[in-house]
Amino acid sequence: MAATTVDVKELPGAYAFMVDMPGLKSDDIKVQVEEDRVLRMERRMGKFMPKFMLPDNADMDKISAIY
Repeated sequence: MAATTVDVKELPGAYAFMVDMPGLKSDDIKVQVEEDRVLRMERRMGKFMPKFMLPDNADMDKISAIY
């Protein structure tokens, strides 16, 4: 997982973060927004915790994650 890449796409009015985590189930993955608009993704096994700084105009109420 150390070489896992993350694709970030800027869409009209949204950003999409796409992470390939083969072999994991949805309950093995946790996505959260921390203080100072930092988006963090982690997996339950091993270490994989990429962090992304969200733009100032990000609407915190509209952040979602899908598996």
